[in-house]
Amino acid sequence: MKNYIKKFVNYNKKSNLLYTKKISKIKRDFADIYPEPKNKKKPLLLEQIKIEENYDIPTFNQKKENINTNVEWSSLNKEDLNSFTSSINKQILVSNFRSIALTLLIAFIAVFIVNQFFFILSVPSSSMEPTMNPNEKFLTTKIMGEELDYGIYGFYSDELDMRLVKRLVGKPGDVIEFDKGKLIRNGEEVVEDYVLYDSYFSGTYTVPENKYLFIGDNRSNSIDARFWKDPYIEKDKIIGKVLLRIHPYFRFGLIE
Repeated sequence: MKNYIKKFVNYNKKSNLLYTKKISKIKRDFADIYPEPKNKKKPLLLEQIKIEENYDIPTFNQKKENINTNVEWSSLNKEDLNSFTSSINKQILVSNFRSIALTLLIAFIAVFIVNQFFFILSVPSSSMEPTMNPNEKFLTTKIMGEELDYGIYGFYSDELDMRLVKRLVGKPGDVIEFDKGKLIRNGEEVVEDYVLYDSYFSGTYTVPENKYLFIGDNRSNSIDARFWKDPYIEKDKIIGKVLLRIHPYFRFGLIE
């Protein structure tokens, strides 16, 4: 029995020795393939790590003490509170006053610019239907001496002593002919899709220098150059060109 135990112990020792040698060889081979980096820091053991306390961060109780010590609420009286409230109200009032003043200034500048270059025009009658209906509002540009083109204008009639809105169909030098509802300018017929209510008026006009010829779109119900004693309007009587309809809003758009 003793011999058997000795053989068993010796066998275990040899097995452990062989196992240890094999492990050592594997480690050496692995180290040759993947060498360890230089200056590698060894990991610290848990018991070697020291926890440093940050004494700059106050605790909740310290914060509460600082608040209580820095502000002496008991020292504030009614006069101090009234003074503080009055100061805040003054700052708010000054801020609001500046905002209101800036808004008014911008509005004043906008109105000034609009009045310098634009004005609102309306047609009191049906003479320009269907392009312009009675009591509609139109944005109109002021005439600043530029050369006029065909379109709708507002002008002042000395003969009727009133302001009118009509379509300019003849410029200086144009020969305008009305023939059974057709408008012929300088020998060519003008396509007028905007005319729905025509008339069978006939006549020929040669527009003089610095004068213009105006008629309404509603040819059957318009008192215009065809019926005036002096059919022509001088340039300095023309006050503006109609650009777009601004009221009613559902008909907002450019006027041609």
